[in-house]
Amino acid sequence: MEIRRWLRLLALLTTTTALLLSPSTSTSSSISTADDLPALLSFKSLITKDPLDALSSWTINSSSNGSTHGFCTWTGVKCSSGHPGHVLALRLQGLSLSGTISPFLGNLSRLLALDLSGNKLEGQIPPSLGNCFALRRLNLSFNSLSGAIPPAMGNLSKLVVLAIGSNNISGTIPLSFADLATVTVFNIRINDVHGEIPPWLGNLTALKHLNMGVNMMSGHVPPALSKLIHLQVLNLAVNNLQGLTPPVLFNMSSLESLNFGSNQLSGSIPQDIGSILTNLKKFSLFYNKFEGQIPASLSNISGLELIVLHGNRFQGRIPSNIGQNGRLTVLEVGDNELQATESRDWDFLTSLANCSRLFSVALQLNNLSGIFPNSITPDKLARHKLIHILVFAMVGVFILLGVCIATCCYINKSRGHPRQGQENIPEMYQRISYAELHSATDSFSVENLVGRGSFGSVYKGTFGSGANLITAAVKVLDVQRQGATRSYICECNALKRIRHRKLVKVITVCDSLDHSGSQFKAIVLDFIPNGSLDKWLHPSTEGEFQTPSLMQRLNIALDVAQALEYLHHHIDPPIVHCDVKPSNILLDDNMVAHLGDFGLAKIIKAEESQQIADQSCLVGIKGTIGYLAPEYGMGTEISVEGDVYSYGVLLLEMLTGRRPTDPFFGDTTNLPKYVEMACPGNLLEIMDVNIRCNQEPQATLELFAAPVSRLGLACCRGSARQRINMGDVVKELGAIKRIIMASQNYSSWSTGQ
Repeated sequence: MEIRRWLRLLALLTTTTALLLSPSTSTSSSISTADDLPALLSFKSLITKDPLDALSSWTINSSSNGSTHGFCTWTGVKCSSGHPGHVLALRLQGLSLSGTISPFLGNLSRLLALDLSGNKLEGQIPPSLGNCFALRRLNLSFNSLSGAIPPAMGNLSKLVVLAIGSNNISGTIPLSFADLATVTVFNIRINDVHGEIPPWLGNLTALKHLNMGVNMMSGHVPPALSKLIHLQVLNLAVNNLQGLTPPVLFNMSSLESLNFGSNQLSGSIPQDIGSILTNLKKFSLFYNKFEGQIPASLSNISGLELIVLHGNRFQGRIPSNIGQNGRLTVLEVGDNELQATESRDWDFLTSLANCSRLFSVALQLNNLSGIFPNSITPDKLARHKLIHILVFAMVGVFILLGVCIATCCYINKSRGHPRQGQENIPEMYQRISYAELHSATDSFSVENLVGRGSFGSVYKGTFGSGANLITAAVKVLDVQRQGATRSYICECNALKRIRHRKLVKVITVCDSLDHSGSQFKAIVLDFIPNGSLDKWLHPSTEGEFQTPSLMQRLNIALDVAQALEYLHHHIDPPIVHCDVKPSNILLDDNMVAHLGDFGLAKIIKAEESQQIADQSCLVGIKGTIGYLAPEYGMGTEISVEGDVYSYGVLLLEMLTGRRPTDPFFGDTTNLPKYVEMACPGNLLEIMDVNIRCNQEPQATLELFAAPVSRLGLACCRGSARQRINMGDVVKELGAIKRIIMASQNYSSWSTGQ
């Protein structure tokens, strides 16, 4: 395969060179472009998928009117006016292109900007890009590139922006990068880069953004970084850094965002930090070993929006004036050793009530107790209608705080119960014959095959004629497969007891013999025309589906949550679905989601005979790898909390666009941990690129990402008892939806960096 691809490329280049040197085009102008056109064509030749037809204009035809500079009008290509025919910029970001990067791009000698971010490119970064000596901006972020960073890129002496984050890049930072004296943005975030942070980075004094978060960097943080006097963003979060944090790093007055989260760093925050880091907007030290008191001077930083200090060893009181500047959006100080014993220890709530943009507060796992201050009332907190606060306060005798904050969380608390059908499904379905199914599916033809599952196949069937013609899905069980018959029994037992508009409706069943006399079992269900959510989130072929928008994802999440709430809380006894995942969620013509496939479902809290009958549904793995609750792996009995965990994974998958089994996660992490490490300040960087490319306003993206990620993580807690229930999930999603729909009237919420 690799040899054929390179032979094809060689043939293309040979043909193109002949074209450029032919008598009809052999002017001095055409010869001068010989390096540029072949490079562009070689790039296109290595693109294997172009779902948006972005490169459809990349052809040589008569429309060029004989001009050898026709490629200057191609999508994403910008040429020089002073040097006709030479490419100055190649910008193809966010087009979902698949393939590899052609090494011949290194022949674009006058290239100033190369942006291939937000695609699905694989393979290594070509070392030949180091020959683009004029290059100033290089952005390869949000792809699936692998291999080491080419040392040859250190030759790009004019480089200003180097962004290769969100890939699978490994190795160390090349020593040759010490020569990148003009670089202002250095972003390698979310890769597998290892080794120590080079002290010579402190010599790159033009740096404004240094982002090495979510890698495998080890060792100490070099004090030399303090020499970066223009640095605005410093992100070293989620690495293996350890040791004492150099105090001089807290003297970098130009900093706007500082993130050391999820390492093994120690030290304390200088008490005068508020008079030094006066430009600070985002401050994150979560999950480290910092100690001492939280400085009261933080309130003096007028633009401070985010304080994330959870998971450390901070002691003392939360500063009473912490929200004095009125700009805070996030305050997370949970899992420390903070104290509150008297009413005045809660005075910080008074200042927080003045923060109109506040949407996240976390105080859990501290030593908080005392009397709720009279100055704070639910009405005072609730006057900011767009505040969406999640507070988990570990209190002694103090419980009222949680009640008051919850009032703020659920301003619009009313919730309608799911509308059930007017008729109940009878205990035994009216049977349909094998012959009827055989005819309706055209002998179970391949053309009518909709999909395959663990225990059989689903076909599209047409029943009746004329005005009575209906289309249905026929789920045929593979009775020879172990567990298929148990799956059939489980699904029938579950479906005959339920009727909800967000669940796939059963029409009838077939339990008969086929033409050969073999056992035949099938379930006939409503046909949902738009296929499964899995195909929409992860289309396998070009142009197969347009990925769902932000609001469509939110509505789908709410639909599935309502279906699970019904199964868990509005049926007696409850039903556990046991296999919540995108491929079991079907979308109708209006993109309304319907939860289906109850082949693993289990009825719980039933009479003893029913329990015994349903134990057959427990044989083997109870669901799908990646969506399984961790306790199931230890042999724990099936529970509604297991569904909640699966739903949480589904929610995070819709947020990030990554399956829980994505090779990107490797053996060291998983989807919930990946999202948790990005919370709360870096969520937009891990959001599905298809959402970000839909031109949603920055404020809308933030209003979606923060609460949805928190809700997903609340569903995915390791302890089943600590997981949120589906009733509360429905409430939360309803509140998130109302907030986003109302956000157009609150444009000041945008806090984009």
